[in-house]
Amino acid sequence: MRVNVHYMLRSNGTGNFTEEGDQGSGDVSGGPGQVWAEAPVANDAASDGYSFAKGMLWAAIIQSGSNPPMDLPVGNTTPNPPKKIDYVLNGVYFHRDGSQYAYDPVNYNTPPAGTLATTQFNTYGINKGSEVNIFIMAQNDAVPNRFDSRGNEIRGYTFTSGGASGFGYSANNIWLKMGNLWRLHLYQRAHNNGVDQTTAWGAGAMFNHEIGHLLGLYHPYDINQCADTPGVQAGNNLMISGGSQMALTPCQIGIMQNELSTRYQGYATCGCRPVNSFFTLAAKCYTPGQPWLTMDARGTWSDNGTSASYTIQPVDINNQPVPGSTPTTTSCNALGRFDMVAPHVRLRVTLTVSNGCNTHSSTKYVDSECITAPGARTTRPSHYSVYPNPTIEQFTVTTDAAPTALPEVHDAQGILVAVAQTSSSQEGALWRTTYRLVSARPGLYSVAMGKGSARTVVRLVIQ
Repeated sequence: MRVNVHYMLRSNGTGNFTEEGDQGSGDVSGGPGQVWAEAPVANDAASDGYSFAKGMLWAAIIQSGSNPPMDLPVGNTTPNPPKKIDYVLNGVYFHRDGSQYAYDPVNYNTPPAGTLATTQFNTYGINKGSEVNIFIMAQNDAVPNRFDSRGNEIRGYTFTSGGASGFGYSANNIWLKMGNLWRLHLYQRAHNNGVDQTTAWGAGAMFNHEIGHLLGLYHPYDINQCADTPGVQAGNNLMISGGSQMALTPCQIGIMQNELSTRYQGYATCGCRPVNSFFTLAAKCYTPGQPWLTMDARGTWSDNGTSASYTIQPVDINNQPVPGSTPTTTSCNALGRFDMVAPHVRLRVTLTVSNGCNTHSSTKYVDSECITAPGARTTRPSHYSVYPNPTIEQFTVTTDAAPTALPEVHDAQGILVAVAQTSSSQEGALWRTTYRLVSARPGLYSVAMGKGSARTVVRLVIQ
């Protein structure tokens, strides 16, 4: 089954995993007087949203590939055939939208925060007729004496929950939500010397459980569909809530496979696994004397025979090919690396992956202007991002130093556009400065920060 992972963040880009890390413990208080993490942890760049999504899907794949015998009733001889369900990660998305950020596991259907509210899927769902969309949300702050529909107390940041759009197929309405994973991740890091080795594994189990609902399975203690499933005493069955149960009975597997082979044909692929080339390509300053960039092809799942190549084309500030330049293509592996032989250039980088039965390409743009000669120094901020993107007329720039000048904004024709600063504030080690275009029209713009070897350009789309 093809899967997209979406992270819901606050409008200022906080409150969940991001493209660049897990944001540390700057936002783990559980409400007035409550601090669940108990100890601060620094931002972990290795625990970004891409890495967590991949770890969660790998955990789901590993657990789906195992089907232990049922442990109830005692001494049972129920067969445990393979489940034959696998996943491929198609994409990871980050949405800075404070109006849809909250998550409430008690008021199930109340939009937009309710577990089963369709708001996020309606707004941000991708390829709704062929891919499962997962929304990883941040849970509302803990409130004492709150309980879910079965009387379980909601225990602040150590409580996670999920929900599926329904039981069985529903045309163009296939999605699930998972809440509180980011805060549980920080909680685990705070209590385990900065390391979290459990949250992704538990999220994989929750994901498989919710997929079970999408493929027609109920909780055995609510509705027992199968004679070979022990009802209320479901033991280690996948479809009970909580924990990392993995067992499914032949009847349950039959229901899921029937859904896959009849009504979910557009969401699944058999035989040749699809390849996906989405990747990250950081435009940051690199160690002098090592002027290369690294492609991390996070979404590329390689089988035997899979090949990958990247094509580099010099482009101008409007992402048009530089006159007289020619593209170059080089083969690479999933973790590709290529040399940046000259500073002050902007490149279009396209990664293409093929496994003999299908091919997929994706493109990103990068500036090499922060690359300098050995021993030289640059004043470019190491952290620089623009969001939301696309936007309407106002955007925010995040840097690790206070801004000293307005950014240069050019339209698609290269004409300089007037910009006004509306606010600037320091949040921890970062500065967030909001600007607006004095006369904004829909189209493609470029936002340039810094000068000389410290100059970096980011594309901005005005809707």
